[in-house]
Amino acid sequence: MSAPVRRLLLAIHIMLSVAWLGSVAAFLALSLAGLWGRDAAVARAAYLGMNIIGSNVIIPLALMTLVSGLLQALTTPWGVLKHYWVLSKLVLALMASVLLVLHQFTAVQAAARFAGASESFPHLGRLGIQLAMDGALAIGVLIAAVLIAVYKPRGVTPLGRRVVEGSGQKRSRRRAWSMDFHRNPRGDWRRLYSRARRRHEPHRTGRVASCVWSRESRRSTISMRVRA
Repeated sequence: MSAPVRRLLLAIHIMLSVAWLGSVAAFLALSLAGLWGRDAAVARAAYLGMNIIGSNVIIPLALMTLVSGLLQALTTPWGVLKHYWVLSKLVLALMASVLLVLHQFTAVQAAARFAGASESFPHLGRLGIQLAMDGALAIGVLIAAVLIAVYKPRGVTPLGRRVVEGSGQKRSRRRAWSMDFHRNPRGDWRRLYSRARRRHEPHRTGRVASCVWSRESRRSTISMRVRA
């Protein structure tokens, strides 16, 4: 994938992450307004607004952020399962998305139904405290994901270690050879090429880069790049 497309995916992922964090912060502010407020109309509007924000803003942003993060990891050398910091971000995003969906269709909808049916101040009790604590916990998880993405703690998973070792072996096989052959007639490319392959890489395929003949030393130098 080209660099402009990768930058576009990164920009989309950052914007979605910021929007997700901001919507969760708005959810927390509404939950505190409903929990600590003294006006019945404000408290009812807060709980009804939490239901609207959760179902129409937070859940779509969470899913889109998760998908954009997976695309970003798959199109970059970081990968999804190679480094612990990418894996930890993926686990946090998955846990946050699943818990947000469950939280939305249980506690938030229950609070919205109770607030809509109540004509006086909606005293939710433990449910109101739970909504506020869940919002604060969600913000903490998202901030932790941002810090992990910025600082990128070191650590390679066993899968990533195997991939790195395999790529290192491939790089070591793609090495260049420079060989000198004495008393060879000028222009004997075929014999030089076959001799170089038998001497250094009998089971590899090679490509002749150059063959230089020196009249002073009567020596033919062949440079061959060997690859797997």
